[in-house]
Amino acid sequence: MTSGKYLDELVNRIFSTRPLRMERVAEGVSTHVYRTVFQREIFYLRILPEEGASFAPEVVTHRLLRQLQVKVPEVIFFEHCYEPLQRSVMVTTEAKGVPISQSSDLRREELEAIVLEAGRDLARINSVRVEGFGWVKRDLPDTVHIRGGWEADRAFMLESWESDLAYLDKPDQIPRIRA
Repeated sequence: MTSGKYLDELVNRIFSTRPLRMERVAEGVSTHVYRTVFQREIFYLRILPEEGASFAPEVVTHRLLRQLQVKVPEVIFFEHCYEPLQRSVMVTTEAKGVPISQSSDLRREELEAIVLEAGRDLARINSVRVEGFGWVKRDLPDTVHIRGGWEADRAFMLESWESDLAYLDKPDQIPRIRA
């Protein structure tokens, strides 16, 4: 998908020095992710695979979560549409640490403290305000608000109403559900 030439140009524009190496991260499923390794720091360059979609909602979300002291990477660069790729790009700092699944030497008390902190973070995440309802709109360059695709919850809930009813494949129950 991504031309090495355009990646090099982008990295040269963002950073004042050349990285030691760049490598595609296989774990990224919703975006193309490139680990950008420098002498003392690692950054993650993310590229959205869809034309017209934007990282703007993630930029807002990261900023708000960091203000709430949730441990999320800092966004150091964002471009709504990087012209040569016709895609939105974002660079974040590295999230320090290792996955809990790779931490077999943790004591029970340490695991409990991690789970407790994760619960606090989830509560903070759920406090982030989204204007509207439904899936977050990803086509706007707005880095101030997070917007849902519908203004009212009813519009969101009824968007796929007919196909949802058809999926049930229970014609005898549909009149009761509609009532």
